[in-house]
Amino acid sequence: MASPVWHKFLSPPWMKSDDPPVTEIDFSEDDGAALLILLRIVHYQLPYIPKTVDLMTSYNIAVLCEQYDCLHMISPWVKRWQKCLKDNEDQPDFRNAMEHKVYIYWALGDIPSFKRLAMRIVCRSGLDGDVLDSLDISREILPEGLYACRIHTENTVVNDSEATGYTICRGWGHCDLFTFGSFTLNLMALELWPRKQPQDIKISVNRLSELLRHFGVARLGDDEDHGSCGGDSYEKNVTQVLDNVPDPTLECHMRHMKSRHGIVFPGNAQNNGYPQCIRCSTCHSTVQECPPNPRKRPAE
Repeated sequence: MASPVWHKFLSPPWMKSDDPPVTEIDFSEDDGAALLILLRIVHYQLPYIPKTVDLMTSYNIAVLCEQYDCLHMISPWVKRWQKCLKDNEDQPDFRNAMEHKVYIYWALGDIPSFKRLAMRIVCRSGLDGDVLDSLDISREILPEGLYACRIHTENTVVNDSEATGYTICRGWGHCDLFTFGSFTLNLMALELWPRKQPQDIKISVNRLSELLRHFGVARLGDDEDHGSCGGDSYEKNVTQVLDNVPDPTLECHMRHMKSRHGIVFPGNAQNNGYPQCIRCSTCHSTVQECPPNPRKRPAE
């Protein structure tokens, strides 16, 4: 059976010997186009399997592979499908469906692409209820833990940037209060003071850091008076916070993607651009017949 989940549907563990056999599986809630591709793979209808798939079909295939534990079925076509998706990443439909893409990368074990896109989601998305609104991203689609990482990252930026106000000038006793007052007035103008919780901040991390970097902090005396006390380092400090945003990829993401990568690319064998045949395990065109005796046994 191609899917262990399908096998349990057809032969449930609680099934008794005298029960009538299960002859149908209800797929009414699944995406029809994605399911048809999987069923054609199962039934070896190789000429009808598409060489390219659009973004939403690729996403729905990834969902079904996770749901039915059948990623191994599509492994011969993943590399070609993924190349098509990456070639079209600059298209508007792709830019506005980042949560679908990051789910695909997570489900197929594409670690570099997942890391890159996860960082972009964390830094460039604003929060509005259940939607990261500046990129129109649904929390429900994101892999587990990625939304929480976005909150943690914004918390880091806010806390580290606000903390700069407490230590921005360490030279004169009377200067610290004046500078800190100027700092908090600027935060109030941005509606960031009194200090807010990260989930209450609706703008993106990138936008937040941009606003924090570009407001002026009033100081007593000349610029030279603050050359060694930190009074001129605020913009640099905020930039440093943004440059050191923690990687949102969690250990649970890595474990999942490594296991999926091993299924999609077993041994990382070279395939000359052709998919791996599910019947003979060699790599050749889908219209080419399988070679004779492709699995050679070791000499006895």
